[in-house]
Amino acid sequence: LIRHIAEHSPPSLRKVDVRIPVDLETITAKAHEKDPADRYQSAGALASDLRAFLKQCEIEATPPNLRQRVIKWTRRNTGAAWVLAATALLACIGVTWLSTRYALRHHVIVAAVESSLLQAAEAISTSDMALAQVAVDRAELQLGGISKARHGLRQRIDVLNRELAKFEDFEDKYQRSRWARTGATELAREALEIYAVSDDSDWVLSLREANLPRDFIQRVKENVYELLLLCAHDSVLWFEHRDTKRNKVDAIAKSRALLAKADKLRSPTKGYLWVQAACEQRMGDLTDGELRNHHDGEALRLRRLSEQTPPQNAAELWYIARDRSWGCADEDERESFRWPFEDSDDRVAAYHKMLRIEPNYYNGLFFLGYWLNKSE
Repeated sequence: LIRHIAEHSPPSLRKVDVRIPVDLETITAKAHEKDPADRYQSAGALASDLRAFLKQCEIEATPPNLRQRVIKWTRRNTGAAWVLAATALLACIGVTWLSTRYALRHHVIVAAVESSLLQAAEAISTSDMALAQVAVDRAELQLGGISKARHGLRQRIDVLNRELAKFEDFEDKYQRSRWARTGATELAREALEIYAVSDDSDWVLSLREANLPRDFIQRVKENVYELLLLCAHDSVLWFEHRDTKRNKVDAIAKSRALLAKADKLRSPTKGYLWVQAACEQRMGDLTDGELRNHHDGEALRLRRLSEQTPPQNAAELWYIARDRSWGCADEDERESFRWPFEDSDDRVAAYHKMLRIEPNYYNGLFFLGYWLNKSE
């Protein structure tokens, strides 16, 4: 009995009779506390609380708070308390281990995705688009291992997939425009539309915002530049435009608009200067008097600059060879601008120059073979 009294608290009075006031229950509970420090420290203190209760005033004693109740329960149930404590500790260790394992796994996957995206960027820089696509596909598979994929990584993968597909289409049309015997200009226009070059928007800025490598952007710019010159030159070849004066003026305006776009991509090249000279020459063809003299003077000045400028690629020599075959060779061409090939040897030499710059340039190979065969 003594042990029971020492180890167990008496039952709550209100559990015995709910009519017992809360304050009276609090006073009796404090008077029966096992720990002397928790009991009334004097009979006077107990009497004071009882008088306050009888007068319906506020008493000094307070019901035990949660912390005190837990301590009391622990004292009464030492074994169960140890079991609960051990369980809580193991649960904390388990949660911490799982969280750490997930974080480590997440970190490893993110690092692998970043590595694959870096490899993709390096492959794009070296123009190895097949390897770049493999790296992007691998990054996409790796990212699938994260239940909640990072938005930034997903966005980068989507951008690279989109840009690789766009460039593949562009490169196909660009290459075909270089070897097509017919429809080259149409293919060039289709290629330019892929990057919306004809729009007023800054298409180069969109490539930079996609965080594409500088080498890749530069390659696209160079190819776009070449296609712009191809389309601009086609517009001012008179054999393509034996039409009204109004249509010819429109063709020259179109050519100049294309040259203006090309001018934003790099400093003037041999082909650019040649096509610009052709525009001035054609304007001279359509005017007279001082206005004609002005356009003719500009055309001759630009031709001289073109002659002094080394070619950037074989296509720039092709514009000149095409003019000398069908433009400058025209019998209706004004004498100051007539520059036909002197003979087949002269033509062959022009195509040899193209092939010294680009040994596989289709137009150079085709026409070199054609004129060599014809001369034989």
